Amino acid sequence: MKYLYTQNESDQVQTNFMKNGKVIHIPSKEKKKYILLHDFIKRLDEEKMYYEQEINAELLMGSNIG
Repeated sequence: MKYLYTQNESDQVQTNFMKNGKVIHIPSKEKKKYILLHDFIKRLDEEKMYYEQEINAELLMGSNIG
């Protein structure tokens, strides 16, 4: 499912759920999860093959996630 969102919504989600570019809390709302993941995916190199551990290291912070 795709969601439309504004830059303001993206900024708010980043502020509320991320710190230093890493997810610190996973939102309960699907749209906010979508925003987090969509923005994260845009940072990846589409020519590179990533291992799960690399994705987790780039995306997640803390032991309360994952």
